[in-house]
Amino acid sequence: MTQVTVAVMREVATQAAKEAVHGTFSVLGVDMSDQDHINAFRQDLMFARKSRRMQEKVGGRALMTIVALFTGGFVYAGWDYIKTKFGG
Repeated sequence: MTQVTVAVMREVATQAAKEAVHGTFSVLGVDMSDQDHINAFRQDLMFARKSRRMQEKVGGRALMTIVALFTGGFVYAGWDYIKTKFGG
């Protein structure tokens, strides 16, 4: 390949990549020519990440709380049954 061919291929690849990225963000509703719109999209993504992380923490704690309550309930019911059955 000649230098000209390599340079042309690079230019075509670069342009195709730019068009693909712009097309993708356009489908997502982001105007890539407006920096304020890009910044708003970035902030939306950061908010979504923070929300997801918070939900993961809260969800894990809620599950542990539910398991602890059920376990405590079963232990209490078993103890109450034993007391009742054997006259405790």
